[in-house]
Amino acid sequence: MRSWQDRPAKPAAPPSPPKPPRPPRNDRNTGRFALEATAPDTQLSGDTTDLCVLGVGLKLVGVQDIGDRERCLFDAFAIDQRESQDLIRRTA
Repeated sequence: MRSWQDRPAKPAAPPSPPKPPRPPRNDRNTGRFALEATAPDTQLSGDTTDLCVLGVGLKLVGVQDIGDRERCLFDAFAIDQRESQDLIRRTA
C-alpha cells in the first residue's frame, strides 16, 4: 500500500502548442477584385480630389494602373476648375 510513496511523481503534462492565428475574414470585396490579383496593364482606376489654391477651387483627376501601383503611383493626372466627363476621358 505504501509503494506509491516510493515512486517518483508523475511529470507535468507539456503545455499544449499555441493555436495558429485565425486567417483574416474573407469579405465580399476580395477575390477576383483583390488588388494583389491584378496584373499590370490590365485595369485603370481614377479618382477626383477637390483642392483649393489661393482661394480658387480646383479638381485634381488622377489615373492609376492598379496592377503597377507599387512602382508608379500615377499614370496620368489633370487639374481643372471643373470636373467633367471630357477631363476624365482626356486624362485616362
